[in-house]
Amino acid sequence: MSSSIDETRDEIISRHKKELKVFDGEKRSALKKVKGSAGKGKKGKEALAVMEADYGAKEVQMKQRHSTELEFSQSAISAEENEESSSLIMEAPTSQQPDFDQDSRKQSKSKAQRRKEKLRASELERERQIEEELANGGPSPRDVENGQIEATLAPLKLRIHDIKADGHCLYSAIAHQVGSTDYTAIRQLCAKTMID
Repeated sequence: MSSSIDETRDEIISRHKKELKVFDGEKRSALKKVKGSAGKGKKGKEALAVMEADYGAKEVQMKQRHSTELEFSQSAISAEENEESSSLIMEAPTSQQPDFDQDSRKQSKSKAQRRKEKLRASELERERQIEEELANGGPSPRDVENGQIEATLAPLKLRIHDIKADGHCLYSAIAHQVGSTDYTAIRQLCAKTMID
């Protein structure tokens, strides 16, 4: 056993995480080396399979060693403490690793969520400022121009008709003026006229 009795359960778990991370890095670099040197043929695939099997067996051995170290530390703790505290320890989960991962995910989610909330708040503030400027700024140049046009059209008994800006608005406007609802016929007529 490489763990000492003085090492706490959390320290053992932390060391195990580090060992697995280092092992994973070694495995990746070894597999990358085999892929680069063995080629893509049958022999390369066989060498890669042998390497993966070898590292798979090493990983199983490492995990078994980790579990025995945790069990050994658990038994050492229970031998030193009284029955009441040892029963509380036995009820604790045997693997603390998922709890650490969940805590870090909660922190990263809350950080991302805080960022989104801050962005939403700044957007709402910007929209509020725009509305305030529009309310205090008086009529826009477009409103002034539309008012002048309506004043000119009123004695002629004409009015402004809004056309949806969808890329076909020119043809839709002409179709409206000639009394049609189909802009495609106007578009085809214009295209035919330009081609001829």
